[in-house]
Amino acid sequence: MTDIAPRSPAGPGPLGALKPLDPELSPEVQAWAQEVRTLWSAVGMSVNRFARLNHIDKGTVSRYLNGRRVPGDRWFLDRLLAIQAEKGKQVSPQVREHLTGLQLEALQAAHPHEYRVRLVRDELDAAVVGQREAERYAAHLEHQLADRIRQLDEFAGRHGRLKAAWDADRAAMQEDRDHLTAEIADLAHQLDHARQRATDTEQRCQELEQLLDQLEEPSPPGPADPLPDVDFTSPVSVATLLTALWEVGAAKQARALADRAVTGCPVTHPAGVATLLKAMWQVGAADQARALADRAVTGSPVNDFDAVTTLLSAMWEIGAEEQTRALGNRSRQQQKAVTKPEIPQAPPPPRHTHSDPDATSPDLQMTSLFSF
Repeated sequence: MTDIAPRSPAGPGPLGALKPLDPELSPEVQAWAQEVRTLWSAVGMSVNRFARLNHIDKGTVSRYLNGRRVPGDRWFLDRLLAIQAEKGKQVSPQVREHLTGLQLEALQAAHPHEYRVRLVRDELDAAVVGQREAERYAAHLEHQLADRIRQLDEFAGRHGRLKAAWDADRAAMQEDRDHLTAEIADLAHQLDHARQRATDTEQRCQELEQLLDQLEEPSPPGPADPLPDVDFTSPVSVATLLTALWEVGAAKQARALADRAVTGCPVTHPAGVATLLKAMWQVGAADQARALADRAVTGSPVNDFDAVTTLLSAMWEIGAEEQTRALGNRSRQQQKAVTKPEIPQAPPPPRHTHSDPDATSPDLQMTSLFSF
């Protein structure tokens, strides 16, 4: 770290009063604490004064400097770098990135749960920034679209007034008009895309905020519901949350959510159940996926051919072959009772596993279940 000039630990500066680091600290925490001590020495401020000026407990500051505690947020590091910048010792972006990386590594080693919370919070901050950028871009496009529409209106009025005198130039004017019309259509398409991006990032922010609230909520001492506020009425929303929990390493919460979804989610929307089955399978909750498939066999409506086909395909992909055949039989009986003559029983498809690359295509085998 060439941008920070440390004082000698033996001198009278603030670092000289600190105790040596505990050799039993993990290597990641030791590396982080040593860099913080170096930065602290360059700041040149006592613990008492820093705590008083920044309204923080001096014991907390001491634990940070001794490696007994790793801060979970950016405030402590950012404050030290800001004080150094005020003294004319601005650090480079590379140094800031290096210090942030050391803090994250130490946080992961010392406080794994707070590390996961920090990752979700950082992703939420990035999503909020992305949402604001999308909204600014949408506003810019709206301004451009309004300007183009105004130009087109002006052109239309001028064209009407001068049409009689400009017969010779009508071809060129029509070309200009077509160009503006195409540009308006393109800008309108970009605006729709930008608005969709803003909507998607807002939804992602809400999902991440919900996940962050669940991760930051302290666990009770006894047995308790780990997911008290999850809305199980939408299988697609549950599938999205299940995938998000798995991606941030919250496997325990993901398993608990899968267990709850087996009995808590309705099976009245076959397409949504198909999405949830695939999500369970992808995060390793195979037993829960098959249990949910059992419920769908008897509980899902079979009057929507496309939705049932989607559900059957998902069941087949997760290896729930018996459930696939049972639901296929229900669908055939429903179709026969409504509009179709009796359908011959299709021969059972060959068995295959989820990971067998040579297995027969589910789409081809699904066709045999609906051979009217």
